[in-house]
This record gives sequence, structure tokens and C-alpha cells, in this order.
Amino acid sequence: LAQVSAELSKNAGKTISPAQTLIRWSLEQGFIPLPKTVTAGRIASNLDVFDWEFTDEARKTLDKDSHEISGWDPTVYQDPK
Repeated sequence: LAQVSAELSKNAGKTISPAQTLIRWSLEQGFIPLPKTVTAGRIASNLDVFDWEFTDEARKTLDKDSHEISGWDPTVYQDPK
């Protein structure tokens, strides 16, 4: 992930963090990322993901056939009763 972020930073001419990389990737996949922070600088950084794009190589690195969703998914919740 750090390698992909470094490549994106080089191409975009600005620093792109691993968190920004994952937030942007999640949005492009149709997921709703919920980054947790209370730090004003990180909140601003987390929102700064729309003025750059993935390179084809970066996309291939991030696009894998299997991804495990972590957390609770209300669309598949089953009452334990």
C-alpha cells in the first residue's frame, strides 16, 4: 500500500497517504468508507481524494479478486433468536 501511495504521490505532484489511497479506492468500488478521526488536519486530508486518479498499475495492484468486508452489514443481519 505504501508503494502504491508513493507512486500516486509522484504522479499527482502532492503527498497522497495510504489512508487517502484506501478511501479513494473504496469510493470507486461503491463502498462507503468511514474513517475515524477527530483531528482537523486528518479530516481535511481524508476529504482531499477527488483531485487525483489511480494509474492503471496502481489500480491493478489494489484490485484483487477477493476482499473481506469487516464490520457489521445490516443487509445480511440475521436475528439470533
